[in-house]
Amino acid sequence: MDYKIRGITFIELIIVLTIIGIITLLAAVSVRWQANESRLSEMRDRFLADCEFIRINSIAREPHGIFMYPGKYEIRRLHDVNKNFIRDMTESTYLFPDPDGTIVLGEGMTLAWNSCKKNNELWFDRKGIPRCQNWGLGMGTVTFERDDQKKTISIDRGGRIKYE
Repeated sequence: MDYKIRGITFIELIIVLTIIGIITLLAAVSVRWQANESRLSEMRDRFLADCEFIRINSIAREPHGIFMYPGKYEIRRLHDVNKNFIRDMTESTYLFPDPDGTIVLGEGMTLAWNSCKKNNELWFDRKGIPRCQNWGLGMGTVTFERDDQKKTISIDRGGRIKYE
């Protein structure tokens, strides 16, 4: 038998390049999805740590809170003039630690807080109980969302903070 080595045809080359393109596209989509997932997890974990931080500082020192907005959140400390450990409407708050108390979320990431009747403030009292601006109970969930992916943190009435 006489076997000849022949080259590849143009059709075979196109088929191989198409298969490589499809595999590359699937890998790129997977990497992008994984990157979004990790950014959401990172922001959720940072928010969880900041909640624990303000809870502990509220128990040990003075009232601390988080002000939540769609694309950022702020850590604030209450200037409790009358020392009643409740945010009165005449008392001011300031960023803590100044000036790095504002945490900007990643590109396209949003934050939603479903408690306190659309109020954006979460405080903790000296027992570690979550409170709203008017000092009513502030239990609820915080959701971070980006590109149809969600990460959620829940805060129960006892002040326990956990992610789901």
